[in-house]
Amino acid sequence: MRFLIAGAGAVGGFVGARLADAGQDVTVLVSPAVIGGTLRVATELEDDGTIRALAPTFEVEVGELDGTPSARISELAAAFRTAGAQVAVRDDIIGAMWAKWVFIASIGAVTSLMRATAGEIVAVPGGDRFARSVISEAAATTAAAGHPAPGDVLRETEQALTTPGSPATSSLSRDLSMNRPAEVEAVLADLASRARATGTATPLLDVAVLALRIHNRRLSHRQP
Repeated sequence: MRFLIAGAGAVGGFVGARLADAGQDVTVLVSPAVIGGTLRVATELEDDGTIRALAPTFEVEVGELDGTPSARISELAAAFRTAGAQVAVRDDIIGAMWAKWVFIASIGAVTSLMRATAGEIVAVPGGDRFARSVISEAAATTAAAGHPAPGDVLRETEQALTTPGSPATSSLSRDLSMNRPAEVEAVLADLASRARATGTATPLLDVAVLALRIHNRRLSHRQP
């Protein structure tokens, strides 16, 4: 099967490499997506271009946007399984994508604002309440948009962010710690914009957007 990977950062590069190792024909190119999917990996792009896997997790969800079964989705799922991924074919991939947004926005906002792991945050008074408040804002935003996050996703997000000693971080917090540009617009700013459109209050997400935009602006002004 032939693959076109949209982007070649830590995540896109990891997926492309795993598929290529499994014998698939992989090309990296910026191109609009034509099917839906979610991906769960923990990777980091080193300064020399090396992609480092932070955890063995490699989980994929795929599906047609209209929910209908298709041969190409079956073929895609088989290719990812060959590459070592745990794959689920979804008939509501759009709902799965919105649910994933709650998770990545919550963990991104919490760990980047506090510049700490989830365990370090909940180890101090107010940390647990702060994390749960961010999750509530993200969940309220997707619900107002007509895509409420399932209970199991909310419980998983709360567990990741409120379990004592949790080592959970996010790509946003890692970008901050390594003084790299953060993907604030796609992960947080878009969600905050949708919240404003529905009249949903998201003060903590708004602060996270502001903080990361300041970080990105500072970096851009340092470049020659």
